[in-house]
Order: sequence, then C-alpha cells, then structure tokens
Amino acid sequence: MLDMDIAIPVYQEELLAGWGTRQHEVMATRAQFDRNSSPMLETIMAAAVKLESLARSQTDSAQSKAGQLGVIANASEQAAASVRQSAPATPSKA
Repeated sequence: MLDMDIAIPVYQEELLAGWGTRQHEVMATRAQFDRNSSPMLETIMAAAVKLESLARSQTDSAQSKAGQLGVIANASEQAAASVRQSAPATPSKA
C-alpha cells in the first residue's frame, strides 16, 4: 500500500505539471493566431465598409433614376393622352 501512497501524489503532480504546460502552449498558440489574423481582419473590415458605402451610393442612384423615370412616364402618358384627344379633331386623309 505504501507504493500507492507514493505513486498517486507523484502521478497527480505530473498530471498538473503537464496541464500547466499544455495550458501555456494553448495560450501561446492563441496569441500567435491573434497576431496573425488581426491584419487580415482589418483588411476585411475595411473592404466591408467600402462595400457598404458603394451599396448606399448605388441605392441612392437607383432611387434617383426611378424618380426620373416616373417623371418621364408621366410626361409620356400626358403626350399620348394629348395625341388621343387631338386625333378625332384632325380630319382624316382617307
């Protein structure tokens, strides 16, 4: 039984020491990942901001064009109505 009384605490110490080493390795790997990924994330964020700005600009342009097309459509309708009204008043060349 004496061997077990010595073996178990030694095993526990080794286990804890190994855990501490693994914990340190995980933290070091995470720090390295953060250092390596930060520039890439900054580039992606900058591109996303530019894309959002471009999308807003395109939306504004499309809305403006839609308004202009509405004006053109109304003018066309009025011109067609004017032609229809004046057509019966014009003598036919038959």
